[in-house]
Amino acid sequence: MTHDADPGAPVVDVVNVGAERWVPREGDAFLAFGAFTERGAPAPGIPFAFAGGQRGAVALDPGDRTRIPVAIPAGDWAALRPGPHDLHVALVGPSARTAGPLRVGITAEAIARRSRVATSGRPPTDADPRRSYDARIAWLRTRVAAADALGPLVAELAGVASRAEAVERIRGLLDLDEEHAQLLLRTQLQELLHHSAEATRREVAEAVMRRDALGPEPAEHPDPS
Repeated sequence: MTHDADPGAPVVDVVNVGAERWVPREGDAFLAFGAFTERGAPAPGIPFAFAGGQRGAVALDPGDRTRIPVAIPAGDWAALRPGPHDLHVALVGPSARTAGPLRVGITAEAIARRSRVATSGRPPTDADPRRSYDARIAWLRTRVAAADALGPLVAELAGVASRAEAVERIRGLLDLDEEHAQLLLRTQLQELLHHSAEATRREVAEAVMRRDALGPEPAEHPDPS
């Protein structure tokens, strides 16, 4: 990421810092997922399921780079306020590591522009930040539940023969919907270890506090059409 880039359309450069040519195996891909925090805040847990597709990895000679877009869910934009933020990026790929967060300035114009990309096609309302927090809280609680049941979860998945079967096993064990089961299947194992789960519990508490600080949930207004 570069400091002069548009934070509304962030990208990351994947660089081969080794001494030998790196050649991807069949099926290897690079994916980048992002999340904003206030400056100096800890890196959040980043769900890995809002990209429209994956970018196939390409061979890289030492020092070569390839640029990939960072996927940020439209709901996250609706919850932002103008000002300075840190953009944290999780890079998913073979032996991929990321640098620290990028400090960016978010404008009201960028928030309005990106919020309109939401799948509903309607302009943002006062309820959008709350929905974004609710979705985030639900995902974080799913990760905590999976961490608490890590032993049984690993045993349940040990003999699965397909991705579809793995999703069904996860749903049955943790009583999840298919979306959250798919998300959990894509989660890195380190996110479910004890120390990560404790950090996730703190994230839940912070997200609940921020959601509740929004005040009472606004009443639904009938569609004028």
